[in-house]
Amino acid sequence: MLFSSKEFLFLFLPIVAIVFVMLRRFGNYRLCQWWVMSASLFFYGWSDLRQVPVLLGSVLFNYVVCSWLYRLNTENTKAFLARTVFWIGIIGNLALLGYYKYAVWLTDVYSQWAGIAVAPPGILQPIGISFYTIMQIMVLVDAYEGDTERAGFMDYITSVTFFPCLLSGPILQPTAVWAQIREQWSKPSKAEQFVGGISLFSIGLVKKAAIADSLAQWANSGFEMAGSLTVVEAWTVALCYTLQLYFDFSGYTDMAVGLGRMFGISLPVNFNTPFRSRNLIEFWQRWHMSLSSFITGYVYIPIARWLPAGFGWSLQAILAAMLISGLWHGANWTFVVWGGLHGLAIVVNHLWARTKIRLGAPASWGLTFLFLLLTFVIFRAKNIDEAITMYKDLLGQHGLMLPTVLADKLGFLNGLGIQFGACMTHIDPGMTNRPLVFGLTFLVFAVFFQNSDKFVEEMQPTLETAIIIAVIFAIGLFHMISATHISQFLYFQF
Repeated sequence: MLFSSKEFLFLFLPIVAIVFVMLRRFGNYRLCQWWVMSASLFFYGWSDLRQVPVLLGSVLFNYVVCSWLYRLNTENTKAFLARTVFWIGIIGNLALLGYYKYAVWLTDVYSQWAGIAVAPPGILQPIGISFYTIMQIMVLVDAYEGDTERAGFMDYITSVTFFPCLLSGPILQPTAVWAQIREQWSKPSKAEQFVGGISLFSIGLVKKAAIADSLAQWANSGFEMAGSLTVVEAWTVALCYTLQLYFDFSGYTDMAVGLGRMFGISLPVNFNTPFRSRNLIEFWQRWHMSLSSFITGYVYIPIARWLPAGFGWSLQAILAAMLISGLWHGANWTFVVWGGLHGLAIVVNHLWARTKIRLGAPASWGLTFLFLLLTFVIFRAKNIDEAITMYKDLLGQHGLMLPTVLADKLGFLNGLGIQFGACMTHIDPGMTNRPLVFGLTFLVFAVFFQNSDKFVEEMQPTLETAIIIAVIFAIGLFHMISATHISQFLYFQF
């Protein structure tokens, strides 16, 4: 079930929210837990009930392991036994993730390497398995290190399965939610929480339905025509996909955080105007912030501790962490290469910072965004070959064609082999300049407009504000209803 679907907006959300508000009036947070947990499992199993046993199996396994670790810590048991139980939990999570997400890909890789045709296993990949697996790995690590209190089973399962962030994040540290559940759900709902939540949800709906899905038609058309695009078309396609990914995922996150607020839970902010970044280090501090926090705290730091001390070794830890981050996004060599490129770029940033050479703000921003634009090409490509084909288009293997309206002023460029005509026919035959104009316009929005959560936090409870939010919601609703089909959020595939 999608946040932007009619079933969710007109049936699921109103019913769940109304009953939840009524239950909170009793002051018994356990009733709220049972209701939200049941609604979350229904939400998760809506598209395919076969996903639910996998989720429940993961939750039960991790809860048992965490409970065991809590008990061992309390009893001051020998470190060897606690460490053994901890690694049973880690290996179990990685095995589950590896089987459902990577088995088919690894079978294909082995077939190509060995030259033997091996039929890939028919495996359903449960939506959100990457997210709820690493959420529970965080709990395991915290339990092993004794950094958190022991939670009851209802606290645990409610936090892990909480439907606003179950499918695509933001990546929630369940231990941060247990106290909120007990405190918030033991008293009546607050009107300001609902207003703020609805406002943020509405902004996210517009980002997804009005902006991301509009950009998607040009990005999809362009990648389907890879190998025949002119320079302007290829760069427009790359720009449209980069912005589609941002507005799609940040839109989902706004909707998820907004839903969390409606239900009295503060979820982590996931974006902070990332396209303002002037280097890759800053970018990853602003983009998918919950994943960056996980990679830093639970991947990079353990790797750095395992390696010898020293600046050079820390750079190797960064590269390894980013390779793992790339692979986490999907079972494809494209993601491995993408993660490796970002890892290398962050290493270069650290090395550059040790020099006295400094670029101006415009140049720093331009180089950073250019790198992001180019690497998101391989992130979007189906395989390495398609990415190479797109890069050839970007470099001009099919020449350069500019809009006809520029022919009068730039006609002298004909002598250099530059043509004038309908330069977007492979992307949008009906409106030749629309993809580029829209892409540049939404880039301005992404760079200069205030972050959604800050906008909502600074809202004043006035009639003007209410009208603005109503108009925003109406725009999102209009695009959702008028769409020929409801597209999935991009991060569902990760």
